[in-house]
Amino acid sequence: MANIVDASYYIEGNEETIDLVYNALTKNKSQDGVSLGCILRDCGIDIEKLHGAEWVFSYHRMKPNVVYISTESRWWPSNFSEMLEEHFKDLRVYYQVCDTESCCLPETNDIEGKYFKRYMCTTYSNLDDRLGIGCESFSTLEEVFVFLKEHTNFISTMEDVRKYNDLYKDKTAKIVIVDKCSVENLSK
Repeated sequence: MANIVDASYYIEGNEETIDLVYNALTKNKSQDGVSLGCILRDCGIDIEKLHGAEWVFSYHRMKPNVVYISTESRWWPSNFSEMLEEHFKDLRVYYQVCDTESCCLPETNDIEGKYFKRYMCTTYSNLDDRLGIGCESFSTLEEVFVFLKEHTNFISTMEDVRKYNDLYKDKTAKIVIVDKCSVENLSK
């Protein structure tokens, strides 16, 4: 069975261009299974180079110059954001992608943390969360360490995380901090 992938998009731009994108969304709303390809096509973009298919789950206009779209696809998202930004030079598309089947950490291009938090802190396995950390997202590394200090009373730096991980080698006790933009495990 194919993995199900959720992707969320925040599309920013001038109001006229956002009107085009939003009108393409609402025009296709009545169709069953509206794909992002329909939106690209109705915005005047040649969809011949579109790979993958994402189905719009929900959308709404956040502000006159911002539209939010939530999608679902099989395996991996399409190149929708690249095609939209290439066609409309005034648009910026922020995305976050999460493979819901394998419970991987989300990936985002939102380096500034404008719409999606950049860092994820979790224990290796939530089945045995001895520290009560769970799985949390943060905008900055400083926020990660404030949270860890409050929950553990002893972890306040990356070095502390590494020492803890070395001390408790069993997988259920490891603390993992990931930069979702680069998908890099910072706590190694």
